[in-house]
Amino acid sequence: MLPATHTPWAPWTIVPADSKTHRNLMIATITQAVMENLKLQFPEGDPQLSQFKIK
Repeated sequence: MLPATHTPWAPWTIVPADSKTHRNLMIATITQAVMENLKLQFPEGDPQLSQFKIK
């Protein structure tokens, strides 16, 4: 199943589940790498809202 469904845009990652600490660290590391590769940015602000101030 894995070779048939593993693609560059949706890869499989085998995560061992015998240690919760290692499992969680591996998932967090993979998630961080994927999020960084997305190169997300905040959208530009609306100029009409520049007069508002938050106290």
